[in-house]
Amino acid sequence: MTAQAATTGPGARGGDWRRWRVILLCSLAMAFAFMDRQILPLFIEPVRADLHITDVQFSLLTGLAFSIFYGLCGIPIGRLVDSRSRPVILGLGLTVWSAATVLTGFSRTFLQVFVARMAVGVGETAVSPASQSMATDLFFGRGLARAISTVSLGVGIGSGAALLLGGALAKAIGPARVVHLPLAGDLHPWQVVFIVLGLPGLLLAPIMLFTVRDPTRVRLATAGDGVAARPSYLAMLRFIVTHRATIAFNTIGYAAFTLATGATTQWAPAHFIRVFHAPIGTVGMTLGVCQMIGTTAGLLFAGWWIDRNLDAQRADGAMRFSMIMAALAFPAMVLFPFMPTLGLGIVMVVASSSLCGAGYATVAISAQQLLPNQMRAQFSATYLVFSNLIGGMLGPFLVASINTSLFHDPKRIGVSAAIVGGVGLAITITLLGLGLSHFRKSMAEVDATTI
Repeated sequence: MTAQAATTGPGARGGDWRRWRVILLCSLAMAFAFMDRQILPLFIEPVRADLHITDVQFSLLTGLAFSIFYGLCGIPIGRLVDSRSRPVILGLGLTVWSAATVLTGFSRTFLQVFVARMAVGVGETAVSPASQSMATDLFFGRGLARAISTVSLGVGIGSGAALLLGGALAKAIGPARVVHLPLAGDLHPWQVVFIVLGLPGLLLAPIMLFTVRDPTRVRLATAGDGVAARPSYLAMLRFIVTHRATIAFNTIGYAAFTLATGATTQWAPAHFIRVFHAPIGTVGMTLGVCQMIGTTAGLLFAGWWIDRNLDAQRADGAMRFSMIMAALAFPAMVLFPFMPTLGLGIVMVVASSSLCGAGYATVAISAQQLLPNQMRAQFSATYLVFSNLIGGMLGPFLVASINTSLFHDPKRIGVSAAIVGGVGLAITITLLGLGLSHFRKSMAEVDATTI
């Protein structure tokens, strides 16, 4: 399907139910993506023991393995999202990352797990650009923040569900070192969890492929003759240069957000397990339930608050909201490893992750507001490459490296995470604040050159 094509049917711009059905399916896809992405840190100790690896090697599984192909494939897939059927691209991505998650469960060496996590990164490259692009076309001009926040609910629900289901399965399996499955043979409990969590995505993929139609594309950049321009990565690069101050403050500020959240979410379970000797099942189920509730509430509030600002013609509402959330999350993020009890520590982590989840989700709103249709997914994919290198790869690695070189104590992993998280949020608050006026100016200029 070309960028100019309009479609009718379930995915087209039309009735509320048809539009919200697409949003809910995208949110579900996002949830499955983050279930697959976030489950590994919960099982840090058994994975390290079974694969005979160090904290630094484990950080490569949670960071580099996922990010390397997520980055390499992001830009070409973004180009396809801007010019071809987005439901097809998303459905194929679902199939790839879900199958790779199942394969993670059958992996028995560090290299096999590393390769499987790279394949997860390949598949998940499609989920954010395709989902956000469709949501923007369906709701641009009215309810955009609520639509994108609803898609982003999948981030909080998926991350929480990964911890909840992972913890529940760990409790159900108990202390057994191996589990025997028909046809699969003897597997470690963490391997069984990956197999179980990968299967739902394989069921959702055909629904996305065969029941969702691509929405009509809106807010297209024009060529010199007033006709919609063709998608082009070079055109997007020219756009970035033209609006370089806006893009720099926005993208670096939000990338620092991922640095902070990646540091905490990847290593907080290890802190609770090592310091308080909490069972994996207890940590997973408690964090999972609390994060699902907290992040859902935060995102629903974000959609309402930002839409009110957009309706009042305050174009920088999303960035302003993110800055406020980062400031509110800062105390909890830097104090969580110093809490004297497991309960207080979990409260701090849930508070920081919920506030950060709500604040970071708005990166999609500001980017989708600003970019013309033919550039949205390419820009989103380019940004995700950058943010995953910073947050997804560098964040967990920095925490492990600081703890290994500075503290020399596995039980200080939470302190190392708080250092990286605190620095990340401080950068976020500063850069987003400096970028507000630049964003408003760029929005006015783009509004004048799109149809």
